[in-house]
Amino acid sequence: MCISRGEQNSLPGFEQDDYVKNSGYHLISPAELANEWRAVRGATVYLLWHMDAEMATRYGTANNTRVRASSYPYIMAGHVIHHHQVAQERYLKQSVLS
Repeated sequence: MCISRGEQNSLPGFEQDDYVKNSGYHLISPAELANEWRAVRGATVYLLWHMDAEMATRYGTANNTRVRASSYPYIMAGHVIHHHQVAQERYLKQSVLS
């Protein structure tokens, strides 16, 4: 969103393992995690609907990498697939994210 809106400051990266370690997600049921996932996904999709062609062509820097705003929907879709697979392998016997 920041890049599509013209942000020129470099957006920082983060250490995902630290974020997970401090999240408290181990205390949340799989069903509740699925509800949160659906809410975040819905908000993200809604936000992307409003990225017009001009916004999609904008470039910015995230985690020291130059990126185009239009690449993010694809990156996010792949990231969702990755996390769904991790959840399946580590925590779930059946999919609650479908």
